[in-house]
Amino acid sequence: MVHGTNYVVPPTTAPRVVSVYDCWFLDHPASAHRDVRLASAALLRALSDGATALTSSQATADRLRDHSDTDRIEVVHLGPPLDVGAGDDDRAPAVATRLEGAPFILALGTVERRKNVPTLVRAFGRLAAEHPDAHLVIAGRDGDDAATVATAIAALRPEVRSRVIRTGPVSGSSKRWLLANAAVLGYVSLDEGFGFPLLEANAAGLPIVASTAGSIPEVAGSSALYAAPGAVDAIAAHLYGMLDAPAGSSRRELMIEAGRRNLERFTWDDTVANTVALYRRLVEQSS
Repeated sequence: MVHGTNYVVPPTTAPRVVSVYDCWFLDHPASAHRDVRLASAALLRALSDGATALTSSQATADRLRDHSDTDRIEVVHLGPPLDVGAGDDDRAPAVATRLEGAPFILALGTVERRKNVPTLVRAFGRLAAEHPDAHLVIAGRDGDDAATVATAIAALRPEVRSRVIRTGPVSGSSKRWLLANAAVLGYVSLDEGFGFPLLEANAAGLPIVASTAGSIPEVAGSSALYAAPGAVDAIAAHLYGMLDAPAGSSRRELMIEAGRRNLERFTWDDTVANTVALYRRLVEQSS
């Protein structure tokens, strides 16, 4: 059998599996790069020609059914990122000197439209006056929404704008420091196929404020406070509540414990076992 692990699987008479991690490019083809549009066409052809899709969430499986005419879709959750624990080099990043111990909201990931970072910026603007020492740290490389994020930051009052920090890409050690020292992860995406930062936050004991989009509720479970991705006021209220919950408070500890329990649902051993079981079933069916 042949497994295409990144949206494309070549034609063959053997059983085929193709991994699909999200359907954002199928939902928004006009925004996709030409190469991605070509890959999406190849994906849909493969599915119509008998390939089995392997998705990392039920949410992605449901969206893929809307775009294809196949019922050959299997869901296998992924495990947590392999570097979620403490590392040998967890030195504070340069941004730590700008924070000077102040509480901060962390946005983690490429600054692309799907991540909905401008909404998080606007939510921060709503709560900033009530938390005059709070910061928003946006950690990740620039993507297709960098200009819109810059515009949203520029629209903030000057005294608030100065408390928004964009780090650009971060190293593994810097990411671990940010996760360990943030007050809350803001993860209000318009869509997600899985969402590794959710499990990274769980592992770091970091509460989460998240949107209800895509796979986020499926992956974060009870370890997040939820709002619709466009509900700026509700997102701001949740962020405010976590900034107002100091270390050791019952509310924060309940969120941290929920994260620990949630993380136990995801292991790479399960991912491997379920994937291998799919391989065996497909090979047996073809023999």
